[in-house]
Amino acid sequence: IEDCPELEKYLKNKLFGGGGADDEEVVDADSESSGEGDNTDAGLTFEEHVFGIIAEIFNVDESDLEFMDLFCAHYEGKGTDNGDDARTVMDRLEPHRDGTLISFTIVLSPPDAYQGGGTIFDALVDADISALTNSDSSNALQEGGAIKVQTAGEAVLHCGKIQHGAHIVTSGERTTLTGFVDVDDRCVRDGVLARACKNWGRMDNAAKRLKRQEQMMTKLKQEKNNGGDEGERPWELSSAKYTRTTPTEIVGRSHLQGNVPIFSSVQKRGSYEHCRIKNLETEDILLRDILLERDERKDNSLGF
Repeated sequence: IEDCPELEKYLKNKLFGGGGADDEEVVDADSESSGEGDNTDAGLTFEEHVFGIIAEIFNVDESDLEFMDLFCAHYEGKGTDNGDDARTVMDRLEPHRDGTLISFTIVLSPPDAYQGGGTIFDALVDADISALTNSDSSNALQEGGAIKVQTAGEAVLHCGKIQHGAHIVTSGERTTLTGFVDVDDRCVRDGVLARACKNWGRMDNAAKRLKRQEQMMTKLKQEKNNGGDEGERPWELSSAKYTRTTPTEIVGRSHLQGNVPIFSSVQKRGSYEHCRIKNLETEDILLRDILLERDERKDNSLGF
């Protein structure tokens, strides 16, 4: 932040209304907004402040952390009157996984500046928020798995590898500062991320195969219903070229010729609920295993 005057000015205006806040005020919005006189974080840079929090939560050293990206994102409800009907706006961000192990989103807009919004997690979609009525986080967790901060300057910090997205902003404007933070390899257990990515890839392929085959079979049925030639056979498989091809020669041999039906196993593996459960199971294993215990880590004298 200190190296980017334009971004620093933007954050000051968003958090403090352009009231001449100094560098320490920008990185310590919570203390300023609460009116506390004893600011124990005074003098810290933005990076030191953020890395200190991440190090404590994830049980790593600050020297093990490095910013891979830091950027602002702006979301706006499609129905917001901005005076320019031709302008293209972004009102959400589809579910995804980040390229780094740790991610955070600092919300710069006050909650009353927009409707909807928040960071949505697939793992929280089915969460029973009624069980949180007496907790401090009861107002943050919304129906449908979205976490919506209650004050400008608050952040959502999470593992970047769990599926998440930006929930739709139905009206108003929501601006965030998003950071991608990498962790030194000495802290990461070998093979855990690779296995997770392989499992997620398998589920993606299963879903795509089912969708593609459904589309192809629908197209074939439409061609048949037209009463003419079946036309192009979009999902046709023939193993005859690998065996004998005449009617007498294929007797008793295993072969397939014609359009492949959608097998029940394909339907099960490619179904949304099956893929979702398997992906969540993979996320659970990754969160438990990805970081080594401190006594298992290599010496950190070299750092990044």
